[in-house]
Amino acid sequence: MARLKRLYAPAVVQHLVQRPVAGRALFTDADDYMLFLALLEEGVRAHAVALHAYVLMPTQIRMLATPAQADSIARLMQTVGRRYVPHLNRKTARSGPLWDRRYRSTLIDADEFLLPSMRHVEHQPVLEALVGEPGAWRWSSYGHHVGREQQPLISDHALYWALSDTPFERQASYRGIAEASLPIAVLARIDAAVEGGWVLGGPAFVADLENAVNRRPGPLKRGRKRKPGAQER
Repeated sequence: MARLKRLYAPAVVQHLVQRPVAGRALFTDADDYMLFLALLEEGVRAHAVALHAYVLMPTQIRMLATPAQADSIARLMQTVGRRYVPHLNRKTARSGPLWDRRYRSTLIDADEFLLPSMRHVEHQPVLEALVGEPGAWRWSSYGHHVGREQQPLISDHALYWALSDTPFERQASYRGIAEASLPIAVLARIDAAVEGGWVLGGPAFVADLENAVNRRPGPLKRGRKRKPGAQER
């Protein structure tokens, strides 16, 4: 079966994940993380991508970002990869590909899923038992969102700004969101959309995107097609 094209749509938030091939780590030390962040900051500016949240880990990279053009994020990932992968290969005396496959992504309804997705992205180190709380992981946007540091590569989404009119209250509000647990069903829905490459949102959001994206936004419904004229029981 031919693989589906990756969904593209300008000005719609994307949640994406990129993983390494089995047995390889994406980062070996702090210098690797710092280089990747520097390349990422250059890339988001060069390709007009608004980066809202991210996490860098040995096992994966996750980002929430809004592209100005439909293919801006794809070009961003290509640009960063072309410079970072040779660096890591030289450093580890390896050759060949670093990524296990092309990155996985979904388009999300920001009104419903932006803040839960931000929390999910920044909690990945906790989920993988690397740290006990997200603030203990240096390589994510969490510190920026709770006011511990300013990260110039981050472009805060309007919904984050809408949490409060003042920075202190906004950061405190986000900290409360980050400390609250997400329902398992919401987490499962986010992960399924990212891995499957389907739009994450309600029927109205999906319908609005149908004419903007480059392929169908969701999986086909299972079951046999009804014959013309057939009625439901």
